[in-house]
Amino acid sequence: MLADGGRLRATLTSVDRPNSYSYLLDEIEGPLWHFVRTVDGVWTITREGAGARIGWAWTFYRRASPARLTMSVIGRMWKGCADRALIELETILMRA
Repeated sequence: MLADGGRLRATLTSVDRPNSYSYLLDEIEGPLWHFVRTVDGVWTITREGAGARIGWAWTFYRRASPARLTMSVIGRMWKGCADRALIELETILMRA
């Protein structure tokens, strides 16, 4: 369940432990459905000194051409969500 009440399915598409994993988000329901068909994402983990650098990248695949104007807004919203998620992940890892 997403914060806006929507739903989606997340499927792992590849795992290269401990370096990365990729996933597909589809079967999107809720407000995003009108604009986004699927999302491909990847998390990467790279050793850096005594720690690690964590990266997160994604690609949105839009539904229809009217969505083109809205994709920049959705991208900004998603980036805000991603920023918060990475901050929370850092907090969790620093406690470990």
